[in-house]
Amino acid sequence: ANLILDEFADRIVAASAVREVSLSWQELEEDSGFSKSAFCSTSSTFTLYRVCCKRFHRGNWDPRRKTDAFLDLWAQICDDATEVDDISAESRLALLRRRVQEFRDNSVKSFFSREIHVAKAVLKEYADLIIAAGASRNDPLSRQQLEDKGFRTAEFSRSSRTFTLYEACCSIFHRGSLDPLHKTDAFLDLWPQICDVYVKD
Repeated sequence: ANLILDEFADRIVAASAVREVSLSWQELEEDSGFSKSAFCSTSSTFTLYRVCCKRFHRGNWDPRRKTDAFLDLWAQICDDATEVDDISAESRLALLRRRVQEFRDNSVKSFFSREIHVAKAVLKEYADLIIAAGASRNDPLSRQQLEDKGFRTAEFSRSSRTFTLYEACCSIFHRGSLDPLHKTDAFLDLWPQICDVYVKD
């Protein structure tokens, strides 16, 4: 959701947050083509809408208060989100990685701020899988066992080019624990895919 919204961020801001006079539900449907159900929790784009309102509209979820410019733009955003949902997992991964790179190319943030933003955006896309993989294992791996799984401890150190991503992941999902020897097998299986999206060519 955040990566899609990042792509439209400037236009969402330009469209203004709220209108002065609220629409009725009938006016909303007639003017924008959106029904009330398009903004409720059963909608396929509700998570995207909720995140958008939280980021840009101070948490105001009422679609009747949205400007005409925003409602026109929202149709484009939903089309883009639907396109992402319809493509294969492999294509989605490639699209996600391309959007990450485009954000890096176009961002005016400092290097550190930019990389933190990218890391958090990538992690949000994988949040459910990271949580499902578990925070830690009961019996820690040995360094040899970690290497047998295809990892070196250096890959999780500050010298690694994915350390910003790893540190953010551990902070958000693993209570700050950076020790790779305590990571679950499910997490270690998932980690290369997350890095593939984040890593710079």
